[in-house]
Amino acid sequence: MTGNPFTLPDLGGSDSGELVAWLVEAGETVDDDQPVAEVETEKSVVEVPAPNAGTVTELLVEAGETVEVGAEILRIEADDAAATEPAAADSEAAAENEAEPEPTDHPAEEIAVADERVFAPPRVRRLARELGVDIASVDGSGESGRLSEEDVRAAAEGEGEKQEETAGPKPFTPSGESAVSKDGEGVSGGGVTEESEAGPKPFTPSGKSAVSKASGVGEKAAEDGADAARPTAAVAHHDTAVVDDLAALRSELDPHAESHGVELTLLPLVIKAAVRTLAEVPALNATVDAEGETVASDDIHIGIAVATDDGLVVPVVENADEKTILELAAEIGEFVDRAEAGEVSSEETDDGTFTVTTVGAIGDEYATLPVAESQTASLGLGAVEPRPVVEDGAVVARETLPLSLSVDPGAVDSTEAAAFVEQMMGYLESPNRLLLTAK
Repeated sequence: MTGNPFTLPDLGGSDSGELVAWLVEAGETVDDDQPVAEVETEKSVVEVPAPNAGTVTELLVEAGETVEVGAEILRIEADDAAATEPAAADSEAAAENEAEPEPTDHPAEEIAVADERVFAPPRVRRLARELGVDIASVDGSGESGRLSEEDVRAAAEGEGEKQEETAGPKPFTPSGESAVSKDGEGVSGGGVTEESEAGPKPFTPSGKSAVSKASGVGEKAAEDGADAARPTAAVAHHDTAVVDDLAALRSELDPHAESHGVELTLLPLVIKAAVRTLAEVPALNATVDAEGETVASDDIHIGIAVATDDGLVVPVVENADEKTILELAAEIGEFVDRAEAGEVSSEETDDGTFTVTTVGAIGDEYATLPVAESQTASLGLGAVEPRPVVEDGAVVARETLPLSLSVDPGAVDSTEAAAFVEQMMGYLESPNRLLLTAK
């Protein structure tokens, strides 16, 4: 092999990075500091500059490979001009009484982040290469123009138009641990919104007896033949449950869950309480069809919002009403781990009938969260913390859980929303009721 080896320099604190693309080819002549490769770290995409002018003799790494800092990535045969530059530099440095320059394959300064680079995670870049899509020509629909797999697939199918930005909480870095979340993961609330002026839309029961309690407002709209547009704002109902007994139940059950290889947090118990309540207030467990009509669901599929580096992911626990607390804990824990690793498929995020979000992971108590267009309600869980509670005229500290129920006012009336919160608080404050029946 000819030419001097060039190793991957420091990437601003990262130990390794994915070599996204080569910007040069073997046999190409490059200038000193000319970008030769793009490398993506966990933080950003950076351009790696050539250590000196010369001719690239060999590329030692394939695009898409992960490379450790200090590993050889290419070889460059310095030209005559480059060979004379160090001597001239030494003379100039001596004249100015400065330190000798660093070796050319270890630049003293950190690599600068390239301006206006495409913001996309490694797996999206790999998909783009597989589909032959130039990601520089694709508009990202995510936060700050971040590209998603859906953006790339749409571009590959000839749908190069910019997609609407997805409504919902922004990605965040968790700063605290919530007792109802796994490893402190959660999402931020969206701020209080005003009630929409749009009228309610029909609520169509699906035939199941428990689902016949359709929204009175919705029934009247159906009788009147109203064709109201779906509201864009959610209406929130807030309350706080005292969960000392729930925490005690979790502590009692946790060793038994561990014997099955499952970590039991409070979240599966809260999900079980939500499932029981949804069966009693079915207007909140519904879907919105293509015509904008609300149809009650016979099944209860709970979406669990998980914040990841790629944004918010909402895997769905299907038929949550048919699962035990142990089964819920195992499935939720697996979903969180896979979501953080970017391994949740789009099929696993479809068909949810109700969404639960742990806003307490970043310190929020209450939030008015958006409601998915295909659903009628979502629930935000604040952090479980000791808070002052009045009991028998005295103020005492109790473990409490703030609840934020957001509903689509066109499908759920205020009495149904209030009934949901009240009944769910009953389960949370007397959690042994959850163990009485299978559903």
